[in-house]
Amino acid sequence: MKIYNAIFEGYEGTEQDAISYGAALIPCEVETTEQTKPAYSDHITSFDGVGVYYCYGADHYFYVDETHD
Repeated sequence: MKIYNAIFEGYEGTEQDAISYGAALIPCEVETTEQTKPAYSDHITSFDGVGVYYCYGADHYFYVDETHD
């Protein structure tokens, strides 16, 4: 999975704030790295080819490029 090099810390706001942060990302301007899905994480939502996940092990949200398999 291609994960964007952008995270939203859980203590910085609510789940809706993390989704808004992800919606403001400009995917072509953020680097991605190929990684396995982090343990202890759940898919929250998807929009415009970006997946939002919450990693409850590390208390942060991360973003995935869902336009590539």
